[in-house]
Amino acid sequence: MGNDDGRLETGLGGEALERKMEALARLAGGVAHDMNNILGAIEGYTTLSLRGLAPSEPLRADLEEIRKAVAKGSALMKKLLSFGRRQALNRTRFAAADLLADLAAKGGEAAGPGISIECRARPGLPELDADARQLERLFMNLLLNARDAMPSGGQISVLAEAAGPFVKISVSDQGSGMPPSVEKHLFEPFFTTKEKGKGAGLGLAEAYGIARQHGGRIEVSTAEGKGSVFSVLLPAAGESRAPASGTAASKAPAGRKPAVLVVEDDEDLRGMALRALSAEGFLASSAPNLAGALAALEKGTFDVVFSDIALPDGDATLVFPRMRALAPRSCFIFTSGYVQSEAVTAFLKGGGHTFLIKPYAIDALVSEIKRCLGI
Repeated sequence: MGNDDGRLETGLGGEALERKMEALARLAGGVAHDMNNILGAIEGYTTLSLRGLAPSEPLRADLEEIRKAVAKGSALMKKLLSFGRRQALNRTRFAAADLLADLAAKGGEAAGPGISIECRARPGLPELDADARQLERLFMNLLLNARDAMPSGGQISVLAEAAGPFVKISVSDQGSGMPPSVEKHLFEPFFTTKEKGKGAGLGLAEAYGIARQHGGRIEVSTAEGKGSVFSVLLPAAGESRAPASGTAASKAPAGRKPAVLVVEDDEDLRGMALRALSAEGFLASSAPNLAGALAALEKGTFDVVFSDIALPDGDATLVFPRMRALAPRSCFIFTSGYVQSEAVTAFLKGGGHTFLIKPYAIDALVSEIKRCLGI
């Protein structure tokens, strides 16, 4: 089912399916990016509106419902970002057996009555260098998919073993299996065979994206009446790397308000951030692009620079050395609707920079700025 170069094969030809999945991934990532900006503006202005209302105001309940809806939309966008392989990864080294132990505990609780889960790891497995939280999401999606394939109950088997340069973790169920007409659409976003309201059809799409962003792949073996096996192949960890050094927090300025520069091309988000930070007592200024940010840093002094990564005139992480040279004492916080490349991920981790995924909550932004300033 899988090729050595990481392509996924199912009922369609491998190359045809790969081209289709890549196109869907680009579409999903782009939609999620734009929607995250919209959701961020809605969440921010809703939060600001709530702050101006007394606890007894009837409107508070409506605004809280809006925030709940934004949270649901944000969760949906995270699944699309995972499918599009644009999630920020926080890689650490850990044993596959530890991952299986967590799955046995959490998966058993999520699967419910009538379902048993058996997790086994072959001895001598190499470590993984991965985002443990993202892999937990991947395998929980596979466990829940296996559970749904056995409405009358049964056993789910999880096995981790070495497979060349990969760690192979397989999830097997005793369900009814799938016909080729279903198999070839398995990882497409919003494809589902469940009843309306029973699932959005994003679980396997998210699993696919997480595996691919880690440099791995998913293979599927299924046949009607014989159950299914989803095998995830993840690259084994290489040589140990030195831990990243964090960015020291700046000290809060004495005798004046802290100055914050917001670099954001989305007009709604930029306006919302300025209003929220000004309400918190910060001296907030803004720039719509990197050229404006560099000009502002040349003219003024800022304690914190809060910048989007993907801007109309370039990638903020590539221009960071110039920004740092102009503002050597500033604390930098970055944000984006998605992380666009492994290079960006390495930059964020290597420099110890704070990263807020869009849509970020106003309270989270304010809290991070205060942490940077040591207040």
